[in-house]
Amino acid sequence: MSEQVKNYYEILGVPMNASDDEIGKAMRHFIQNAPNNDETLAILQACKTHLLNAENRKQYNRELLLAYPELLNNIVQAVEPQAAPQQNHNPVRQPRPQLQREQAKPEPQAMRPFFKILLSIIGLCVVAVMFSGNGKTSGAKLDEWGAQVSCEDAVSNMLKAPTTAKFDNWVRTPNGDGSFMVTGTVDSQNSFGAMLRSQFSCKVRDKGNGTSGTIVEYLR
Repeated sequence: MSEQVKNYYEILGVPMNASDDEIGKAMRHFIQNAPNNDETLAILQACKTHLLNAENRKQYNRELLLAYPELLNNIVQAVEPQAAPQQNHNPVRQPRPQLQREQAKPEPQAMRPFFKILLSIIGLCVVAVMFSGNGKTSGAKLDEWGAQVSCEDAVSNMLKAPTTAKFDNWVRTPNGDGSFMVTGTVDSQNSFGAMLRSQFSCKVRDKGNGTSGTIVEYLR
């Protein structure tokens, strides 16, 4: 896997044309089976940024196909069985021996490149639909893990040295209106380079379309 472009579809186990709901379910399944550490949270945040935002997803898909050209071949191969003609199961009379010999003639070689070109065009059309962002996908519903990621982002933006931040003691409490109250502690450097521990509390609500609004109620 490329260090520059990670295939988050492969990490979540979903196809490139997965809907937002399917991606959200895959993210919840991933967090249930992955260790609770910084790498897992980083993957969830990247999936949310690249896959649950329509504009970001189109750009990410382009970069992913440039980094992994074989993915386009997989799409074309997946379309080929659908383009194959269906067999006719209606009973027909047995043709005469002479007609059988005539039907056994191989198809002209000139027709085979035509079908290959046709299948390639179908594959490119599938990719174009994925890039267009016009598919009927609904935003993933906010859950406790998405609320934690949003809270961590909001708190990090308020720290003097966010790259030194180490979060711990998470508590995620659902509210009756669909929002979440998220609390915890964070160790980070202050202006003098000393590591200090602070407590924080966030209220996170679902804004729809895979986005969330976060209010940091206190950080001390």
